[in-house]
Amino acid sequence: MRRALLFASLLGAGCDLASFDPQSLLLEPRVLAVRAEPPSLAAGETTTLRALHHPEAGLSLEWAACTLPAVPGGDAVNLGCVTGEEGPDLVPIGRGDAVDFTMPRLPPALASVLDETGAAYLPIRIRSTPDGSPDAAPRVDIYRLRYEPPGAPARNHNPSLLALRLALTDPGLDEGASPCADDVAELDYGAPLDEPPAAQPLAMGDQAWLVPVLAPGSAEPVATGGSGCEALEIRWYATAGYLLHEATGPHQRQAFSLEPGDLQATSASSDGHRPAPGDRVDLYAVVRDGRGGASWLHRVFVVTP
Repeated sequence: MRRALLFASLLGAGCDLASFDPQSLLLEPRVLAVRAEPPSLAAGETTTLRALHHPEAGLSLEWAACTLPAVPGGDAVNLGCVTGEEGPDLVPIGRGDAVDFTMPRLPPALASVLDETGAAYLPIRIRSTPDGSPDAAPRVDIYRLRYEPPGAPARNHNPSLLALRLALTDPGLDEGASPCADDVAELDYGAPLDEPPAAQPLAMGDQAWLVPVLAPGSAEPVATGGSGCEALEIRWYATAGYLLHEATGPHQRQAFSLEPGDLQATSASSDGHRPAPGDRVDLYAVVRDGRGGASWLHRVFVVTP
């Protein structure tokens, strides 16, 4: 019997059709982001597609490329890319957390749908199933891989999220700074959060201010002229606790607490998601540039009384 599909999200679109829980709340295994390296390809060029998922183990992924064009006036991705089976328009790529993929020459109906920077996108489907649960409905996510037409003047590059800094007082960043600002003044705030397996102690009554640090050049100049830069967005995910924002800009601080206080309950929809002393809380920050580029960091807190 064919299993039902759970259409989870269009990665990077900030939507979660799988449940009514907040997008930032991680209650079950799921794919959070895809990074293509390089993220911008012409026909015949090869990239490596890598998925970020929670938890980091225990999830089986199947990848496929879909050449079905979107329906005019409808969604950005044809529903057949989500529900279809393997065939001429839905070609298997491979299995695992990372796969190599060579960009085909797109059919005219897909290659002619261009964004404001003059590029088209090829939908990449990721089906994910928890290990040991063969009868579970696969969750489906869609990543749109940037296709550069012949003679494109510039290629997109992935932004780079270098670090997350933590302070227990509001760092007072200049949140109005231009996205083109290449300084890393954020390094002056707080202390760095170490990579797992290191865990940052956080008391139940504390409020942590998280400051993302991006590499210079992460926000690239707009390709359509002018003096501006592309707008980067950082999305936040956690297994428990409360966030001030579900998404922030490149020079915007984030507040995180294990108790609601004045914060928006984006990572806890009820008291049942409050952690207890000794619990581990996983936190992810994912930066995207809106053109298929992405980068992320994973950090861990341990709850103290």
